[in-house]
Amino acid sequence: MKCKFFSALVIVLLMFVGVSMSAQDYVPNAEAQTRVNSELTSLLNASSSVNIKALHDAGPAAMQGEVEKSLKIQYAKELLTSLKKGSATGVAVDEAGSSLANVSNESSFQDALNKAILYFKDLLK
Repeated sequence: MKCKFFSALVIVLLMFVGVSMSAQDYVPNAEAQTRVNSELTSLLNASSSVNIKALHDAGPAAMQGEVEKSLKIQYAKELLTSLKKGSATGVAVDEAGSSLANVSNESSFQDALNKAILYFKDLLK
């Protein structure tokens, strides 16, 4: 009986350790807000200097890059909204992604969204 209790106790303790470690994957809310604000500012500054005519002449690859940058900006704004409500960083990342996931079903949009999500996940770790 003692042996079964001890092994069950060890398993339960390991489960709690695993849950608490996964919750620490991201920086705290205040640090996340600072990082996202900084990144949003740099994205907005880079976007304001884009020449649309030159971009169009450069071709589809350049246009796709601008679509990805635009989606990063939208994602950052959604992320900041969630963070300012007091959500934990991991929860805010998920909420921002789910709010934009329903905008379009096109594969290029979904690919760009996934890139934006991964970009901010890496930024906030």
